[in-house]
Amino acid sequence: MKKTGFIAAPRLLSIALLCALPTVATTLFPGVAAADVVEGIAAVVDGSVVTRSEVRQLLDKVKASASDEDAMAMALETLIERKLIELAANRMRIVTSPEEVEAAIASVRVRNNLDKLAFRTEVEKSGITWDEYLEQVRMEMTQGRAFMVAVGSELQISEESLHDYYLKNAEEFYLPAQIRILHVSLKGDEGLETLRALREKVMEGASLEALALQVAGVAPVDTGLMDPKGINATFTSAIEGLAVGTPAGIVSLSGTNILLYLAERKESGVSPFEEVQDRVEASFRRNGKEKLFRDWVEKLKQKAQIERKP
Repeated sequence: MKKTGFIAAPRLLSIALLCALPTVATTLFPGVAAADVVEGIAAVVDGSVVTRSEVRQLLDKVKASASDEDAMAMALETLIERKLIELAANRMRIVTSPEEVEAAIASVRVRNNLDKLAFRTEVEKSGITWDEYLEQVRMEMTQGRAFMVAVGSELQISEESLHDYYLKNAEEFYLPAQIRILHVSLKGDEGLETLRALREKVMEGASLEALALQVAGVAPVDTGLMDPKGINATFTSAIEGLAVGTPAGIVSLSGTNILLYLAERKESGVSPFEEVQDRVEASFRRNGKEKLFRDWVEKLKQKAQIERKP
């Protein structure tokens, strides 16, 4: 990963001394071997330390093994990102008070209809202590505020931003080919003759929907738009090559006569923006925020000097 930026000189010097001079390390940390001090540093982020014990604690929380190199790497990256956001929040002078944490937790309790004791019990059942939970909430609130200060203006939803998101994520709004069928079903020979008469009138230009009830005594069933692959093979064969707005031949299944009518066909492709604008906005709210967050964190990484210890 590319490293840019700088580490504050005084802090860098102190860390360098601890790593390079065993006697200094032992003096500064009475009772702790110099090797333990060196081993204890997993990364240095703009002069701020991420310890190996923090990495192990995170691995324990997600029930991963310290011998799993991929899990170790992911845990370290998570802690580096947390440290970067924490430092960014400090630069913005963002502080989350204990009272604000308590208010946020109270809101969650109320939504879940739990009193303080019951809520705390549920938290501790999840495997973390109450103090750890308080710190987690404080950290998430602080990080969220720092993120909003950094990129809040980019979260404003406008038609322009939605259209831009739509173009960049066109595959999300891709639809396979679809068809919509109307069908009228009648049993027996008499029903077959009725459907033949109905089909003839529709072929002459009459509306199936308007005429079915009058001629056959039943309204046509509308399948709605559907994937042709999900249609019965007999139906697929009957409507193959059929023009929209025309009836197919009458098919029989298990003694039932069925008149099929192709009401609509949509070719595969990306749906027009106007047809999916509500979906685009919902997706933007759900995924756009996450992408902005990841982009922001990556920018923090690029500007920071990060040293990962072997």
